[in-house]
Amino acid sequence: MKKIAALLVFLFLVSVSLTATPPSDIIITFDLANKTVTANIMHEVKDVLDHYINQIIVKLNGKKIITQMASTQTSNEAQTVIYVIPGLKIGDVVSIDADCIKYGDLTKEATVKETTPAKPAAKNSKKAK
Repeated sequence: MKKIAALLVFLFLVSVSLTATPPSDIIITFDLANKTVTANIMHEVKDVLDHYINQIIVKLNGKKIITQMASTQTSNEAQTVIYVIPGLKIGDVVSIDADCIKYGDLTKEATVKETTPAKPAAKNSKKAK
């Protein structure tokens, strides 16, 4: 009986790992004039209502300043978020941690050097991946 239960648990974990993907990259850009940080969290999914980035944590110079929970993703390719951070300045280190609701997470950090142009958010694709 224990062997059957262990086998079922193993098969379940394998099936989840085959269908769930952690974020693949986080592109962080800054706009010092508006004191904003944009994060494009690359995370390809088929269904944005079922498989998405559910939690984003932002740290400024090592201190947690933002925790955002989500119930969907902004597109099939990525989750894009923009945060206003008063007092953002050159030399600050911004860290973004993105957690997938099904499996995995990714953390990236960037040092504010100057204003960087934000890249356009990924377009919503209806094509199955």
